[in-house]
Formats: sequence, C-alpha cells, structure tokens
Amino acid sequence: MNKIRRIQEWFTGALERLPTVSATAALIAAAGVSGVYAQENAIEEITVTATKRPESAQDVPLAINAYGSEFLKESNIVGVDKLIGFTPGLGGTVGQDAESVITVRGIGTDAFGVGVDNSVGMFIDDVPVGRPTLIGNSFFDLERVEVVKGPQGTLFGRNASAGAISVITKRPDLEVNSVDLLLSAGNEGQQIYEVIGNLAASEEFGVRLAVRHDERDGTIQNAATGDELNNRDHTNIRLSALYEPSDVVSAFFSLESISIDTRVGFVDPAGSFGPSTSQNQMPSQDIDAQRYLAKITWDINDVISLTSNTSFMDYDLTAVPVDVDASELFLVGISEPQEGDQFVQEFRLNGSAETFDWFIGTSFITETIESRYSPDWSDFLLTQLLLDDFTFCDTNTLGVVCVDDVQQDHFAKTDNTSYAIYGDVAWNITDRLKLSFGARYTNDEKDFDINQPLPDSALAVLTGDAFVKLATAGPISAKDDWSSFDPRIALDYQVTDDVLVYGSVSSGYKSGGFNSDPNNTLASGLPQVPAAFNEESVTAYEIGLKSQFWENRARVNAAIYFNDYEDYQVEAGDLVILIENAADVESTGFEVDGTFLLGDNLTVMASYSYIDASFKRGEIESIDVSGRPLNRAPENSGSLVASYAIPISGGELTLRGDYIYTGDFVFASENLNLKQDSYGLFNARIGFESESGRWGIALIGENVGDEDYIVANSDPLGPALVVPATGALYRAEARFSF
Repeated sequence: MNKIRRIQEWFTGALERLPTVSATAALIAAAGVSGVYAQENAIEEITVTATKRPESAQDVPLAINAYGSEFLKESNIVGVDKLIGFTPGLGGTVGQDAESVITVRGIGTDAFGVGVDNSVGMFIDDVPVGRPTLIGNSFFDLERVEVVKGPQGTLFGRNASAGAISVITKRPDLEVNSVDLLLSAGNEGQQIYEVIGNLAASEEFGVRLAVRHDERDGTIQNAATGDELNNRDHTNIRLSALYEPSDVVSAFFSLESISIDTRVGFVDPAGSFGPSTSQNQMPSQDIDAQRYLAKITWDINDVISLTSNTSFMDYDLTAVPVDVDASELFLVGISEPQEGDQFVQEFRLNGSAETFDWFIGTSFITETIESRYSPDWSDFLLTQLLLDDFTFCDTNTLGVVCVDDVQQDHFAKTDNTSYAIYGDVAWNITDRLKLSFGARYTNDEKDFDINQPLPDSALAVLTGDAFVKLATAGPISAKDDWSSFDPRIALDYQVTDDVLVYGSVSSGYKSGGFNSDPNNTLASGLPQVPAAFNEESVTAYEIGLKSQFWENRARVNAAIYFNDYEDYQVEAGDLVILIENAADVESTGFEVDGTFLLGDNLTVMASYSYIDASFKRGEIESIDVSGRPLNRAPENSGSLVASYAIPISGGELTLRGDYIYTGDFVFASENLNLKQDSYGLFNARIGFESESGRWGIALIGENVGDEDYIVANSDPLGPALVVPATGALYRAEARFSF
C-alpha cells in the first residue's frame, strides 16, 4: 500500500514539478522528433519492429523514438553520442570509444569491468551486443534506429532494465544495382569516405557492401611527446547477403569488421580547451572487432512464422596507456587490454488470430571475456609522495628498494551464460481497445576468476598489499547464478483514428556479478574470493499519448513515467571501479516530442525531457547520497530543429539548423564537484540535391558556437581531470549515386 500511495502522490504532483502548462503548450507548438521526416506534405510513417511485429511507431503502446535513414544522414548521427541530443530521455556521454556511458531516463552503467552488465540494452539487427563499444561504431548504411524506453525484457532476446537501442542495418535490394559514394573533408584534418555497393544478382539473391572511414586530427597537442590528443580514426566494413528462394523463406547474412584507433584521455581542466597539454604518456584506444549474423525467417503458414537469429562476435580492445596524473612527470599510468567473444542463438514464433497477435521466443547467450588491468608507477616518487617524506628511499632501514617503474598485472576472466524465454500477446478487445501482456524468465550464470599477484615494490612492502587493486595469494574464483520473472502489461485506447492513449506497468532486472577485486585483503589472512554484488530490480509505470492531426502534418507524442529501482548497482572508486548494491533509486519524469510541417517547405521539430532521477537512500564510499542526483542525468534537456527546402533550378536547396540543450549534471553522485554546467550546441547544414537525386553537395557545421564542455570528469589522485569535447567542426560533403 505504501508503494501504491507513493506512486499516486508522485503522479498527482508530477505536473506541478514540470514547466508551466503554457510553457509546455508552447513547446508542443514548436513540435518535435519521433518517427521523422516530412514526405509529400505529410509526416513520414516509420514502421518499427520493437514489438517483433511490423507496426507504425504511432501504434505501439510504449515510449519509442524511431529515426529513418534520411534523418540519420542529415543529422549526422554516426554514433550513439549524436543520437542523444535528439531523443528525449536518452542521455550519457561518449568520452572514449572504449567507454561509452549511455543512460535512459537517468539510468545507466558507468563501469566497464568484465563482471558487470549494461542497464541499456544494445541490439544490431535484433541481436544483443554485450559490450556497448561494439554498437556505438555501427551507425552507417542504416534502415532505421529505434530507442525504446523503460524495462524491455519481454520484447528483446536479452534483458534491458532501463531501455534499449536497436540498430537496423540496410538489407540488399533484390531489384536494383547501385553504387553510392560520399566524400567529405574539413578543418582539424577531417576526412570521411563512404562507399556502398548493391548487387541484385537475381530475383532471389543480392549482396551489399558498405565501407566507411572517418578520421580527424587531434585537437590538443601534447607538448611532452609531440603527439595529438582527442583524434578520431574509425574504419567499418559490412558485407551482407539476402537470399529469398521463395515467398515464405528469407535468409539474411551479415559480416561486419570494426577498426578503431583513437587517442582520447583526461587532461588538466585548467588547460583542457587550450591548444596543448603536457603528459608523459599518451592515451590510446584500439579496438578490432568482428560481428557475424545469420537471420532465417520462415512463414510456416498464413498466420505463423519462425525466426532464427544466430550471431557470433569477437573483439580485442586496448586502452593504453592512461596517464592518471596527466602531467609531464611519470607518476602513475594504466593500461587495460581486453578481449572477448559472444555467441547468441534465438528462436521466435510469431502468430496472429482474429483478435490476437502474439510471439514467443527463447534465447541462449554465452560470453567469455578476459582482461588485464596493469597499472605502472614510479615507486621512487609515489612512495615518498604518499609518505610525505622525500628522504625515505635514501635513508630507510627496512631494506626497501625504490625503483623508477613498477608494473602490476591484474588478470580477470569471466564465462557468462544466459538463457531466457519471453513472449507477448496483444489482444484487440475492440476495434479501439487493446490489451498487451507479456513476461520473461531469465537465468544468468557467471563463472569468474581473478589473479592479482603482489608486486615487487617498496609500496607493497610498506602496505602489505598492492597499490591500485588488492593483491591475491594466487588465482581465486567464484560462481553464481541469478534468475528473475518479469511481467509487463499495457492497455491502449484509440481515442480517434489519430490519437492513442496508453498506460503500462512492467518490471525489469539486471543480473548480479563480480568485481575484479577480492572480498578480503591479503594481510587479513581471511579466505579470498572475488567480491560479489547482487542483482537489481525495477518496477516501471508509464502513461503516454500519441497523436497526429492537421491532415498528418503535425505529430505530438508525450509520456510521463515513474521507475522504482531496488538494490541499484552503483559504481564506486576512481582508479578501480567497484560495483555495490548500495542504494534504492527513483526516476520520474516527463517527455514530449513532435513534428510540424509548416507550409510546403518548412519542417520544425523539437523535443523536451524532464528527469528527476535520484537516490532515495544509499551510500557510496561511506558517503550518504540520499536525495542526490544520479550520474549523467540532467533534469532538463531538449532540442529544436528547423529545415527549409527551396526548389531551385536543377534541384533543391535545403537550409537546416538545430539546437541541442543539455542541463547541468554530475559525473559522480558521491562528489558533486565533478559536474558539467548546462550548455547548448548549434549545428547547421546547407545542402543541394540534384533533381535526379544522383548527386548532392553540402556544407556542414557542428558545434558552430565552439561551446566548451566536458564528457568525463574524475579525480583519481585528488585534483580533478577532465575529457574535453571537440570544438567547432566544419566540412564540405559530396554524394554521388550510380
């Protein structure tokens, strides 16, 4: 009863905490972004498959933002970070390619250890991607992107406790042979090349090859090494094939290779937006990954179909070295090589009857990850600095030898197995009233091993332990499993042909796991096993509205939600991130987005999100965080986009501008000084497309106001360090189609 009363009180008071009704009405009049773009004086209808059956995004009783290929291209959405600004409720920062922090309605995962799962599910062509690194760099040659908010255990093959991002790549066209080229160059050494070729070998078989290379020079000079920091160097290759031997069988195959070599790292905030820094080590992130997919669909009869998804993925990732002190002096550095592989097998039956649409699926996932966490430090400097005695190494009588460079290797390995059965039924009670109900049963098992030898160093002799992580006497291991049953129910009512209202209640879960650190110190003499943490759970409530009016020239969608998390997994620490079940969390808020076609040539879109994501109670590193905001959860955020098309001789000229606002937020709830103030980004595009559609040119500006802001903030050794975002970027672009 207390929980029900609390929910009632929240919904009653929610509108009071939101902007005034007049302000919200003004925002809606400005319009927004859900299922975008304008087409022939009507808003394009985007078909989504989040519910595992093709539906208009406007007919799905959940908060979903869907983006078609044209919008993705014109908005320069080439990664998750670009998607954030246009999607209400989607947040986070992408400071390094190896470490993307994505949140939905304020909920996300900051830790990148081998023993923790993600709160936001990532999917490519319906297949889950266990590590977010491997989806953030696949945003090219896409059919669409779907962002689904709230727990999604009943709709996807892997549990997603906060929400899901689903990327759908383009399939080969069986009717047209084509080649598309993109060439682009700009300031800061920007170079982008994209080649997409489609071969319709027959009416039954086609292949598609897509290649993209995206590079940029560093924007900060490292005076100590002569290298540049904050660069970009990505290469993606995707080969796909489609075979349709009959009207009832379809086989889709895809192979993708990802290669990344970037240098992004922390710098002293005093000069973070200046032209140079001075560090004795140069951070680097190298990623090589391959993804294989086979999707087979068989229409058994007119009402039942069977789908099989088989996927294998492997990757090598190295973040080396990270100069922890970000200075010319060699004090502490860290390298983090990691390699892993993932196998996924899913089967799904879809069916329909006179008043029912349903599906049931099962998934089996195995994942193996091995990592080495290797700090190295100057024993001579660090020992004396911590002792505050710079004569110790010369005068001590303990027989301690201080050396210039000590490296400590921490090894961790996890073998994860997950299986689930899930399903959903949509019952059309009447022509206008529909009840959807689904459930998921999940079992996750993890077998975890670590080995963290005590290093041969002065620091180890003095402390009896390692410097960064706790030492172990040898290899130690632990094994555990977690299971959960998570239902969902939704009721939607079609008020008119163009207005849908819905309400839903759902539950979700994220499995427990292990930290790459023992539960007891070596000096204690107590038995050691990897320190464990428990699963977290969430109950989510949502009420929403989806509407189209003005002869399909206007669309406004809105949702209000309340999410209640128990045993929320929090991240503690700086040099070493540890997961703890330290808190209970509530995330409440309101989202609105829409699109308006104002005349034949002007399209205006906007979005707004209000999030109140905070700790009800809990501690992080013995600090009471009750009432404090969650990490990377701005209370207010929004976007405004205007696009004006001008028919001219030989084609069409398009002028486009967008403004993305992000309110202030913190990077660490236990340290409110690690924060980012509110900021706004202006982007602009002037493009011309020929009447035939065979060629086009564009001038593009990103962050044209050269706004200074940061995407990561930490204080591993005391003074705060930051990762600065990229400043103003300009480039020219040319596209050709044959």
